[in-house]
Amino acid sequence: MSKLRKPAAIAVLALVAILAVEGAALAAAVGRNGKAVTAVRTLTSQGGTNFTTANWIDVPDMKLFVTVPKDQKAILVITYSADTMCSGNASYGAVCLIRVTVDGQDTAPGGVQWSYNYANETPESGVASMQWVAGPLSPGDHQVKVQASIGNANNTFWLGQQTLTVLRSRF
Repeated sequence: MSKLRKPAAIAVLALVAILAVEGAALAAAVGRNGKAVTAVRTLTSQGGTNFTTANWIDVPDMKLFVTVPKDQKAILVITYSADTMCSGNASYGAVCLIRVTVDGQDTAPGGVQWSYNYANETPESGVASMQWVAGPLSPGDHQVKVQASIGNANNTFWLGQQTLTVLRSRF
């Protein structure tokens, strides 16, 4: 190999490696861009609900419908916020989870660890908030629901005051 070809080959290999790493990073993120917000739906609740099962359970009063007009598609940006406390077995701690579904399907980014309580610590309450994104959705009515679950047996997940807000953006 000539002296000129060797640096060129190294540069090409370095560029290929960079593009491979960038491609892997891009594959992990999914972008969905909508246009102007065309509708806002929101709910509030005083809550006061305890969850004690590892099954996904609907959060009371945190369900609404969003209509996508005929001949349109839409992106939904869904924000859920709540006062919360997660408590559990002193030996294992506690993991408390939240997810949002649209038409019964898990919405990106999926279920998230909402709150955690370390083993042998006094549970603390606090406020948490997260956003999910759904779409593009076809015309029609779409049901948005918040669900809760616990990660371990003997956990208690308490949800107090809550807000669910859905922004509909034309796609």
